[in-house]
Amino acid sequence: AVLTPQGASKAQGLVALRPSGHLLVYVNGLVATKGDQVYMVWVTTAGAPMLAGYFTVNDQGDGTVAMDNVPTAASIWVQVCIEPNDHVTRPTGPIVAVATITP
Repeated sequence: AVLTPQGASKAQGLVALRPSGHLLVYVNGLVATKGDQVYMVWVTTAGAPMLAGYFTVNDQGDGTVAMDNVPTAASIWVQVCIEPNDHVTRPTGPIVAVATITP
């Protein structure tokens, strides 16, 4: 699936779900993080979002995350948010990119 930017963000990228349930997320066009900020990737299948992982941005504005054992669902929503730190337990920051996977 293609990650599309949200709001004023220029973030975009790709999300791939393997038949094994392994999710790969690649994002580019990201603004550098400041202080303790991180980008977090959240996956929602049914119910509350689950954290797939987090990253800071490299000099090119790229980041990647991999997640194993993504729950099976008719539709999987992936969102990339910038969060104040890596201790956030649910999405709180602005959403910079989203994608929907329909396996």
